[in-house]
Amino acid sequence: MTQTKTEVAVMRAGECRWPEGRWDPRVQVKVSSQDSAGAYSVCEIAVPPRTGPPMHLHRFEDEWFYVLEGDFRFVIGGEEIAAPEGTSLFGPRRIAHTFQNVGSSQGRLLTVSTPG
Repeated sequence: MTQTKTEVAVMRAGECRWPEGRWDPRVQVKVSSQDSAGAYSVCEIAVPPRTGPPMHLHRFEDEWFYVLEGDFRFVIGGEEIAAPEGTSLFGPRRIAHTFQNVGSSQGRLLTVSTPG
């Protein structure tokens, strides 16, 4: 069995694996799919108050969310979930989901997508 050698990827606070302008500046890629040989990706997302993405789904990726800061509302598979700081949620592939920062200050999420 052939294994792909990956390099160590260190991202300090405020750093991103992708050049500025390639992604939304609120999204910091901490581990890219390239870093993990396609296994997963990890992002930190800054979410302004009262915002979030439209309802959507991923055809090929599962997504895990961890609320680092703030107060969020998630909808996953039609279920509405209150998600204060410290909440962990899993969104399976092909299941529609969204989230919104329902707080009055910026919130932060950590996400892991697999495969990357």
